[in-house]
Amino acid sequence: DHRYLHSFPTRSSSDLWKKCQKFGYSYEAYQQDPGRPAWVEEGLVTKSGTVVLFVTHFEDGRRAKSGFMRSLGNGSTWTDFEPLDREFVGYPAAAAVSGGTNYVLFDSAACPHVLYVGTDGGRTWRKRSTLTLENSKWYGALCIMADGRLLAGAYATDDENHLYYCISADEGHTWSEQKRAYLDKK
Repeated sequence: DHRYLHSFPTRSSSDLWKKCQKFGYSYEAYQQDPGRPAWVEEGLVTKSGTVVLFVTHFEDGRRAKSGFMRSLGNGSTWTDFEPLDREFVGYPAAAAVSGGTNYVLFDSAACPHVLYVGTDGGRTWRKRSTLTLENSKWYGALCIMADGRLLAGAYATDDENHLYYCISADEGHTWSEQKRAYLDKK
């Protein structure tokens, strides 16, 4: 249920996770109009400890707005919702953090997967690139490899035996051609 958010662990507490609590923004949107919810679909914690949540607003069962909210207080308070990038709407599929660079991978109906990057503690996000993953690939995964390169992957409903992926050696500015890797357990 996207109206609830688990507390983030704190370094000072011996009890690392606390009881689940309502995420006020999503809960209030749902209470106002269940047909227009605001879901938290992805999140990350920046190097400086800021929690960033990527929130999607829905209207009539489809994504209508993509944006983010930040917390400097381990989730106790949140900034107002801010649009990600003017009119861009997408599904935040995966996030990764490498030092002071924060990445979020979006799957979008308007174009294939796109990478947004924030380098200021999550205050602003800029589109860095469009990935080479084909339009028919869904969802997404993103990780920082041991050598610092980015690996982005996606799922294809017509081929559950493979993960389709591409790699960036320049912090997501450019991507290799799409390749595929066999998956033992689909």
